[in-house]
Amino acid sequence: MLVRNLFISVFFVFSINAVAQAEVASSGGIVQATNSAVTPKSKSEPTPELTPELTPAQKLKRMRHASPLPNLMRIVLKNKEVIKLNDMQTKNLEFWRNKQSITARRLVREIMALEADVHASSLSGKSTGYLINEMSTLLGKRMQLASQKILCRDNMMHVLTRQQWSKVVELYKQSVKGGDGAGA
Repeated sequence: MLVRNLFISVFFVFSINAVAQAEVASSGGIVQATNSAVTPKSKSEPTPELTPELTPAQKLKRMRHASPLPNLMRIVLKNKEVIKLNDMQTKNLEFWRNKQSITARRLVREIMALEADVHASSLSGKSTGYLINEMSTLLGKRMQLASQKILCRDNMMHVLTRQQWSKVVELYKQSVKGGDGAGA
């Protein structure tokens, strides 16, 4: 089922990209100047989406928005005594988190910035081709984040025992019900 859904998502991204390329090609490869009323923000210009002063709850809210997959690492490391992680398991999971979290946070920031750009560009009258191309990029970023989170889950399932994994799932479900901000 997962493979089928990934295939459908990838097919959708490629289909959207093909439509955007066809529109650009049919216009002679030129996007009309009348459709570019809003200039894109420069890469160095700070935006509210990229500010580092976010609280942990705000960061988690953005992660949830960017991907519907659960954030399990926070649950595991917050509850290592309850889950009964040994030193090797803790080191392995902390290594994974340290290695992967920078990329995940970057992807979330890029997703948020692309969403804001697509929204503003749509309101400013940008061309269909431009918007579809930006949506294709946005969906690609979401797919990268989802893939990373799936790999994180797979690594976690490999590192933990079945009993520990069951406990993580139980704690995750409790956190979502309790609204403590550690889940989803």
